[in-house]
Amino acid sequence: MITENAAALKVFNNGRTMEVISYVIGYPSAFIFGYDLGTRLGGGTGNNTVLLASGIGTAVGLIFGIAAENNYKKSVIIYNSRQKEATSQLSFGLTESGGLGFVYRL
Repeated sequence: MITENAAALKVFNNGRTMEVISYVIGYPSAFIFGYDLGTRLGGGTGNNTVLLASGIGTAVGLIFGIAAENNYKKSVIIYNSRQKEATSQLSFGLTESGGLGFVYRL
């Protein structure tokens, strides 16, 4: 359905790209962050650089995820706003069998 509206499709695809970036950056970073944090809580020595970098990566992944969700919402708003611009159409005509045809399109 959304492929019929080029503007909405562009925003939707942008959101999809941001979502993929969010997954690629966010999940591995969150795993590494949790692993290092668990090591510290378990009494081991963690790496401060790894903890900081993975924390930043997790935050960046969340930011891209939120941006993707906002783009999805914008694409729906754009699609719905264009739908309201459509006008209804009433058509009459003769059918092949000689009857009267009546069509109302929204």
